[in-house]
Amino acid sequence: MTAGRRIIAVLSGMCVVLLAIAVWAVVTRGDGSPSTARATFWVAKGGSDEGSGSADDPWATLQHAADTVAPGSIVYVRGGVYHQRVRIRVSGTPGRPITFAAAPGERVVLDGSSLEVPADQSAMIMV
Repeated sequence: MTAGRRIIAVLSGMCVVLLAIAVWAVVTRGDGSPSTARATFWVAKGGSDEGSGSADDPWATLQHAADTVAPGSIVYVRGGVYHQRVRIRVSGTPGRPITFAAAPGERVVLDGSSLEVPADQSAMIMV
């Protein structure tokens, strides 16, 4: 095989690879709608609000989660009794709610019995 034919063969191979990449990009691209994937965060009794909010580095307070997450997020709360007041200042959007849920298989108790109730407010949750 001559040098010219080798160059043509290599360039042809590269064109096939580029064409395959272009087809893959078109087939796998999104339609421009918001992603259905949900950002997941965690709160736990032994956590720290200085942490990342991941399962391995959970936040300590529901308030920090409420102040940090964006529409479409889910916050899993690990088992335990939480004596915390929460003021929710942000909202989800249509199709992208903000969800707080007990961690799968765990029991969460929100206990406001030790909290002082501000005038005209709830002891626990304000939306």
